[in-house]
Amino acid sequence: MEAETGARSSPGDEPAKRTANAPATGAGDGPAGAARATSSAPGEGPSAGSVLLAAVATAVLGSTILGVCEHALATIFFGSPDQGEPCPWDIVLAATGRMITTYLLFWTPVMVVCGAVYWLFARRRTKAVAEALLLALFVLLATLVVLPADLEMVHRLRAAVLIPSVMGGLGLTLAVYSLTRHIRRRVGVARFQRLLGVATGLAVIVVLVTGFCFVRSPLFNPGAYRVNKRSTRTATQARPNVLWIVLDTVRADQLSVYGCHAPTSPFLEEFARQSLVLDRAIADGMWTLPTHASMFTGLAGRAHGVGYTTLRLDDSFRTVSDALREAGYATGLFSNNLLVAPKSNLSKGFDTSLVVYHFRHATRFSLAFLCEKWGLTPPWPWLDFDYGAALTNELVARWLDAHADVPVFVFINYMEAHLPYRIPRQYREMFMSADEVHRSFDLRHRVYGELEEWLNIDALIDGYDHMKQSDREVVKRQYEAALRYLDDRVREVVDIFSRSGRGDNTLVVITSDHGEYLDTHGMWSHHYLTYQDVIHVPLLLRAPGRGAPQRVETLVQLSDLYPTVLRAALGADAAQTGLNTRDLFEVGAKGGEHRIVVSECFGPEQSATKRLLAKNDAQLRHRATRQIAAVGSRFKFIRSRDGTRELYDLLNDPGELENLVAWRRRQARHLEMYIDRWLAAVPVHKPEQQHGRVEPDPHMLKALKGLGYVGDDD
Repeated sequence: MEAETGARSSPGDEPAKRTANAPATGAGDGPAGAARATSSAPGEGPSAGSVLLAAVATAVLGSTILGVCEHALATIFFGSPDQGEPCPWDIVLAATGRMITTYLLFWTPVMVVCGAVYWLFARRRTKAVAEALLLALFVLLATLVVLPADLEMVHRLRAAVLIPSVMGGLGLTLAVYSLTRHIRRRVGVARFQRLLGVATGLAVIVVLVTGFCFVRSPLFNPGAYRVNKRSTRTATQARPNVLWIVLDTVRADQLSVYGCHAPTSPFLEEFARQSLVLDRAIADGMWTLPTHASMFTGLAGRAHGVGYTTLRLDDSFRTVSDALREAGYATGLFSNNLLVAPKSNLSKGFDTSLVVYHFRHATRFSLAFLCEKWGLTPPWPWLDFDYGAALTNELVARWLDAHADVPVFVFINYMEAHLPYRIPRQYREMFMSADEVHRSFDLRHRVYGELEEWLNIDALIDGYDHMKQSDREVVKRQYEAALRYLDDRVREVVDIFSRSGRGDNTLVVITSDHGEYLDTHGMWSHHYLTYQDVIHVPLLLRAPGRGAPQRVETLVQLSDLYPTVLRAALGADAAQTGLNTRDLFEVGAKGGEHRIVVSECFGPEQSATKRLLAKNDAQLRHRATRQIAAVGSRFKFIRSRDGTRELYDLLNDPGELENLVAWRRRQARHLEMYIDRWLAAVPVHKPEQQHGRVEPDPHMLKALKGLGYVGDDD
């Protein structure tokens, strides 16, 4: 009682006594006591150490939440049911870890600086609440940095979308600030700090788990990653396995195995010494869908009907994978091209189909996009992307280990040689100077706009005269670097088969679906016309017990792979050859056949056609036409729907620069008559109505546009 009376008789001492008691009473002393609890002395605000810890905790907690939420939203909105099989759980965690790790490295110094600035202004304010302001500031900065980047990345950066989104972010900022202060007042300083500590601790656990998966995954350093798993089981099948590799967009003359001066394919040169090498392989079409459909069915483009107006292979066609699955093979498709996927039905007959493209597309995030947009040389190896080849090989190795008891058919489509030529920096350095390497990253987005879309569409229609010659050379060197990177990945996947016990009993097919213009004939990309740049492709085969290694000059085409693969795997009765197909191993054994092969171009899609036909330049208008080309042993004849006729002497003019149609009329007439007979013998396929045309979902449409297959109006 005396103590209580004494306290009442000395009101001037009450503030000091309350301050002294605050740490012991915690929440019981109310808001004023809670604020003073973080002060080191009467009249002082929070200490520098406490603010620093709050800033780091905010960065950890905010980066974790931001990374998890962005990955979840990207998966929901940009993932696709067309992906096929889901990626393994540790790879999904690794993708989340990549985002969180990047955000931690970015936001931690930002929040520490913000915390230091805050402390300078608040160090003498007794009611300062560092945690509330820092958390709110993180939300605000994330709104201003991450949100516009995400919207631009998905082509939604418009005022009608941006303004309400930013307003929502500002509202969330105020809500976080108010809620944090309210909780702090209600529960008191000690309990609030314990809650914040628990939340931060949980975030640290998420960081460690996802970070562990990330560091061990191909996503951490794609250029340096190598699959080092050895199979836990040994394959002992009698029937040969099949490994079929398509190097998407690779033209033959850019590979050193086909005479290129640059060392783009050292492994393929080694492989060629043990293989059948077809020096004059011609693609049935000049873009992905028709060519893959021809390879899988053995049919010409007009016979299976897959083209610009038909995006799906009819179920009625029997594919290589159908036949091998029926024969007891485990069949797996691993595609980095969204067109070689369930939606196009090119995955028909595969037990497992995994479209790595969709996984990569759904794991993009804001800081990676901004790094690319601003032309930064990636500061960390995980921002130095490939197109998915490293992850693909990891997934193939796991799949093989799970299917050791049966013969396997593995089909892989790699996309690194497709625009925008995504390859890690160390491979660029093999072909470029340091300045050119940095310039190659500038060219991704900053200089001419998004390089992939510009060179795929606008540059082909409106021209690219303003593109510096030095920049053209950088892009070409980048393509060479992509070929070198793919060469290493092909070496790796062949080695994976060997380590699984299948190496001596595997038919290996290495080819491409089409080439790339690379500033020849005034074009980039590969969507128009039928010049050799886009239809002459590499083709190498190695099979157990199928003859001595050799190089063959006989003309062949990719649809020949249908009977070749089936007969090599299942026997001579598995597939018939005929007018338009050959068994390539028999071609190698016989040699010397004088053959004519045909390649078709269906013309560009509607919006590109309209834009081209509106041009005054006849050369540009010509790109809108449909074509059919007949390639003979020496001469090549091209007939266009717009009436143009072209004849080239491929022996003396491999670049197809001099049209000889007016001087070599006999050769032109001979090849044109062959085209007429071929068209009469190969009727046009009329797809079933319900399967004839696929209406792509918005995400696929965006990806198709990015690949250059559709324009804004389609």
